[in-house]
Amino acid sequence: MSKHPMKKLYKSEDSRVAGGVIGGLGEWMEVNPNILRTGYVALAVVTAIVPAALIYAAAHFIIPKKKD
Repeated sequence: MSKHPMKKLYKSEDSRVAGGVIGGLGEWMEVNPNILRTGYVALAVVTAIVPAALIYAAAHFIIPKKKD
């Protein structure tokens, strides 16, 4: 069994630009959210925005807010 407890994915309250989804992913992955945001924008441009927007919208409703 692992010594480290499993980290949960939540929307970020601190590092948010729109809904906190990418900021939450950055906190969960321990990566700078700005790197993920840059990758997301590149993905959106390459896929003509619609698929990336649908993925973000789905994640916004699926990923919970962190409860205090």
